[in-house]
Amino acid sequence: MEKQDKMIPLKPPTDITLAQVKATNTYKNLNFIGRKLTVSPNNVKAIDNGIKSAKEIGIEKWKNESNSGNINKLIVEELCTRQG
Repeated sequence: MEKQDKMIPLKPPTDITLAQVKATNTYKNLNFIGRKLTVSPNNVKAIDNGIKSAKEIGIEKWKNESNSGNINKLIVEELCTRQG
Protein backbone atom coordinates (compact mmCIF):
# COMPACT_ATOMS: atom_id res chain seq x y z
CA MET A 1 0.00 0.00 0.00
CA GLU A 2 1.21 3.42 -0.86
CA LYS A 3 1.10 6.08 1.73
CA GLN A 4 -0.96 8.97 0.41
CA ASP A 5 -0.15 12.48 1.44
CA LYS A 6 -3.25 14.05 2.84
CA MET A 7 -3.39 17.79 2.77
CA ILE A 8 -4.82 19.42 5.84
CA PRO A 9 -7.24 22.12 4.72
CA LEU A 10 -6.70 25.57 6.16
CA LYS A 11 -9.43 26.78 8.40
CA PRO A 12 -11.26 29.80 7.01
CA PRO A 13 -10.84 33.10 8.83
CA THR A 14 -13.22 33.55 11.71
CA ASP A 15 -14.21 37.20 11.44
CA ILE A 16 -13.79 38.16 7.81
CA THR A 17 -14.59 36.53 4.50
CA LEU A 18 -13.00 36.71 1.09
CA ALA A 19 -15.95 38.79 -0.07
CA GLN A 20 -15.19 41.41 2.59
CA VAL A 21 -11.53 41.57 1.54
CA LYS A 22 -12.49 41.79 -2.14
CA ALA A 23 -14.93 44.62 -1.39
CA THR A 24 -12.21 46.94 -0.06
CA ASN A 25 -10.95 49.80 -2.21
CA THR A 26 -7.37 48.72 -1.56
CA TYR A 27 -8.04 45.29 -3.11
CA LYS A 28 -9.84 46.81 -6.07
CA ASN A 29 -6.83 49.04 -6.84
CA LEU A 30 -4.36 46.12 -6.97
CA ASN A 31 -3.08 44.51 -10.15
CA PHE A 32 -3.76 40.85 -11.03
CA ILE A 33 -0.78 39.40 -9.14
CA GLY A 34 -1.46 41.57 -6.09
CA ARG A 35 -5.04 40.35 -5.98
CA LYS A 36 -3.97 36.70 -6.17
CA LEU A 37 -1.49 37.15 -3.33
CA THR A 38 -3.95 39.10 -1.19
CA VAL A 39 -6.65 36.42 -1.22
CA SER A 40 -4.34 33.48 -0.51
CA PRO A 41 -5.57 31.56 2.55
CA ASN A 42 -2.51 32.39 4.66
CA ASN A 43 -2.72 36.08 3.85
CA VAL A 44 -6.44 36.26 4.63
CA LYS A 45 -5.66 34.65 7.99
CA ALA A 46 -2.96 37.28 8.55
CA ILE A 47 -5.50 40.02 7.76
CA ASP A 48 -7.97 38.40 10.17
CA ASN A 49 -5.35 38.28 12.93
CA GLY A 50 -4.42 41.88 12.17
CA ILE A 51 -8.04 42.98 12.62
CA LYS A 52 -8.25 41.20 15.96
CA SER A 53 -5.01 42.79 17.16
CA ALA A 54 -5.93 46.24 15.87
CA LYS A 55 -9.24 46.10 17.71
CA GLU A 56 -7.44 45.25 20.95
CA ILE A 57 -4.61 47.79 20.89
CA GLY A 58 -5.85 50.37 18.37
CA ILE A 59 -5.24 50.78 14.67
CA GLU A 60 -2.44 53.35 14.86
CA LYS A 61 -0.44 51.41 17.44
CA TRP A 62 -0.92 48.20 15.48
CA LYS A 63 0.24 49.85 12.25
CA ASN A 64 3.41 51.11 13.97
CA GLU A 65 4.27 47.81 15.68
CA SER A 66 3.12 45.31 13.04
CA ASN A 67 5.48 43.78 10.51
CA SER A 68 2.63 43.21 8.04
CA GLY A 69 2.97 44.48 4.52
CA ASN A 70 1.63 47.85 3.49
CA ILE A 71 -1.30 46.35 1.56
CA ASN A 72 -2.39 44.27 4.55
CA LYS A 73 -2.17 47.34 6.80
CA LEU A 74 -4.41 49.32 4.45
CA ILE A 75 -6.94 46.48 4.20
CA VAL A 76 -7.00 45.99 7.99
CA GLU A 77 -7.49 49.71 8.53
CA GLU A 78 -10.32 49.83 5.99
CA LEU A 79 -12.09 46.78 7.42
CA CYS A 80 -11.71 48.01 11.02
CA THR A 81 -13.24 51.38 10.19
CA ARG A 82 -16.13 49.66 8.39
CA GLN A 83 -16.84 47.27 11.25
CA GLY A 84 -16.64 50.01 13.84
